Amino acid sequence: MASTEPPPPRQGPSERARRLLAAAGCGPPEIIALGILLTGALAAVGVLWLASRPGTVAGGRDPLLAPRKPARVVVHVAGEVRDPGLYRLKGGARIADALQAADGPRRTAAVDGLNLAQPLVDGEQIVVPGQVAAAPAAGAGGGEGPAGDGVQADGTVDLNLATPEELEELPDIGPVLAAAIVDHRETVGPFRTVDQLDDVSGIGEITLANLRPLVSV
Repeated sequence: MASTEPPPPRQGPSERARRLLAAAGCGPPEIIALGILLTGALAAVGVLWLASRPGTVAGGRDPLLAPRKPARVVVHVAGEVRDPGLYRLKGGARIADALQAADGPRRTAAVDGLNLAQPLVDGEQIVVPGQVAAAPAAGAGGGEGPAGDGVQADGTVDLNLATPEELEELPDIGPVLAAAIVDHRETVGPFRTVDQLDDVSGIGEITLANLRPLVSV
């Protein structure tokens, strides 16, 4: 006659592992400590696996979708700056950085209309506007004289009237050359032609060519 006793219950992996550890002489404290170590090891493996997955970064953002700043940008700085031209700047630079690269704005520049904090875009042109001169009052001086100090009404700088500060507003003219121009006109006499700038020590043919349309006598 067949036995009617029910089969023994199946043991799960954890129960079998516990029995094996008990058979090996491990008591309950050792079994609990080993379980904690195994749990921590599995958690560490899971974290390392998630971190090694391509296309993910901290916070779950995909670096391919994150905006990237160009390493360099090339901009054209023009208008009322001391040294206009093309400039290569670091990505993320601002308009203020471009003006600084162009040796700063001239005294006649109107920078209030520019957003100096605006980031630069590759290929951008930055035009620094000049100040709008006030119209002379009727009957005051005939309207043909200098607009103020050594700056003429047409915007040129009078070599015989300009102060050193006004001369420094010219391209390629720093404090040393401005002082040399003033010293020359006080020692030799007033400039009769613009080409006499070639007689000033430190001014060569290239500098003279750049200054010729910007100065007058």
